[in-house]
Amino acid sequence: MQNVQDGWVLVVEDDPVVAKIIEKSLNIPAVCLIDPQEIENLSPRREPLGCFVDIHLGQGRSGLDFIPALRRKWPVSPILVVTMDGSDEALEQAFFAGAEDLIIKPVKPRELIARFQTRLLTLQKHSQGASLSFGGLNLDKEHRIVSGPLGREFLPPIESLMLASLMAARGTVVPKETLKHEAWGLNAVSDNAFHRKLFELRKAVQSVSADINIRSQYGRGIVLDAYGSGDEEKVGEEAEAVASSTGREEFFDGV
Repeated sequence: MQNVQDGWVLVVEDDPVVAKIIEKSLNIPAVCLIDPQEIENLSPRREPLGCFVDIHLGQGRSGLDFIPALRRKWPVSPILVVTMDGSDEALEQAFFAGAEDLIIKPVKPRELIARFQTRLLTLQKHSQGASLSFGGLNLDKEHRIVSGPLGREFLPPIESLMLASLMAARGTVVPKETLKHEAWGLNAVSDNAFHRKLFELRKAVQSVSADINIRSQYGRGIVLDAYGSGDEEKVGEEAEAVASSTGREEFFDGV
């Protein structure tokens, strides 16, 4: 991979060998840290090209706990989880924490390069055409901020990609598998993880606009539209109420 002038990556990892593999594979300087305070001391102005985070850091610590701080400091930098834990639970936890991708150890240089380049290309594509508007809802794709009549909200990467796909569809139905591909790429994602993210996106959209609804159409997919008076809209509202009150997205498993 071609070296990027002044570029660097952050590695949250208790094994310095892994950091060296990442640095050598990408041909980019890597800064390896495992202390949250050290991350806080880094300048927010010198944003890394990406962050690689191990889940199990030893002494009962989880790298996933670092992700919110990384996201606050560098909202745009891709976050890739690197772990030996290839379970579905680890995958869901990583994506729910805000990671864009997951790499299974032992790290394979070619896979590492391919996944990292994919994240950078996705970021570049996402930032092109820096904003989207639909029905009074606005999405700043570069900074992942959704705004409307009631205010504005910062979106995690997955939710931002999902909303961008729904807004680009201009009120037409987007199949669930299409949304998965747009948000997670080629990664296999369970319906449970998908519905958890959709649930969080609904809450974010409703917090900035009372006029826009993310509606599930059984057997077809997801649509972004305005609240209406028809039966379909009532079903969508009832489904959202059930999901909000129970905290379970299984209500939408038929999507």
